[in-house]
Amino acid sequence: MAENHTGTQREAPKGESRRERILWMLEQDGQVRVNQLAERLGTTAVTIRSDLSAMEKAGLVERIPGGALPTGVNLFSQMFQRGKAVNAGAKRAIALDVARQVEDGDTLFINGGTTTYYAAQVLKKAKRRLIVITNSISIALELGTAPTFTVILTGGQVNSYYSFTCGSEALDQLRRYQVKKAILSIDGIAESGIMTVHPDESTIAKMMIERSRRRIIIADSSKVGVEGLCTICSLDQVDMLITDSGASREAIQTIKRAGVEVRLVEKESAEE
Repeated sequence: MAENHTGTQREAPKGESRRERILWMLEQDGQVRVNQLAERLGTTAVTIRSDLSAMEKAGLVERIPGGALPTGVNLFSQMFQRGKAVNAGAKRAIALDVARQVEDGDTLFINGGTTTYYAAQVLKKAKRRLIVITNSISIALELGTAPTFTVILTGGQVNSYYSFTCGSEALDQLRRYQVKKAILSIDGIAESGIMTVHPDESTIAKMMIERSRRRIIIADSSKVGVEGLCTICSLDQVDMLITDSGASREAIQTIKRAGVEVRLVEKESAEE
C-alpha cells in the first residue's frame, strides 16, 4: 500500500495496465524504484526498465538512477482529471448558476479547484468583458484565450500537484487589488466556517475574501456540512453558497441561519 497526501493508505487500483499502476505509485510515493516495482507488479526488472524508458519518451516520467520521478505535467493531469470527474454533473450545474451571478465588466478573484474550473469554462462562453485575478494556472490558461478578458495570474511558489500559486509573493500581489466578487472553491463548509485541506491555499482564499466586496462560495453537496484541515473564514464573511440539491438539509439550514444566501441547483443527469 501507499499513502496519499493526507497520510491515508490506499490500495493500488485493480484492473489497470502495468504502466498506469506505475503512474499511480508515482503519484502516491513521489518516486519509484525499479526493484520495488518489479516485486510489487510481479514482473522483471528488465521489463520495468523498458516501461520506464517508454514512459520517459512519452513525457510521463523522468528517469533517475535505479528508478524514476513524476513529471509535473503528468502529476497535474492525473489529479486534475480525476477531480473533474467527481460529481461532474453537480459541478457543471453549479458553474451555470455562477454565470448568473456575474455581470459583464465585473472584476473577479477565482481560486484553484475543479469546480471553479468548470465555472471559468462557462464564464468564458457567457461573458464578454471580465477582469479575472487567479492563482490557478489551469484557469489562467483557460480564460487567457478569451480576447475580451483581462487575466492576471498571481506569482509566487508553484504547487505542481494542484497547479496553483501560493506563498508571500502571491499574497503581496493580491493585497494590491480590490475586486467586486470572489468566486471560491473550497473543501468544506459547515457551522464553523469554510475550509480547505491545503494550508497554502487557505491563506490565498482568505486574502481573496478580505479584498472582495461580495464572496460567492461554490461547492458540490459532498462538501456541505463537512469540515476541513484549515479554516479560511467564518460564515459571516460569506455572502452566497451555490451547491446542488443533494446537500444535507440540516447543514443548509445551519448555513442559512448564519446569514448566507444559499442557491440549490439540480445536478445534470449525464455524468462525464
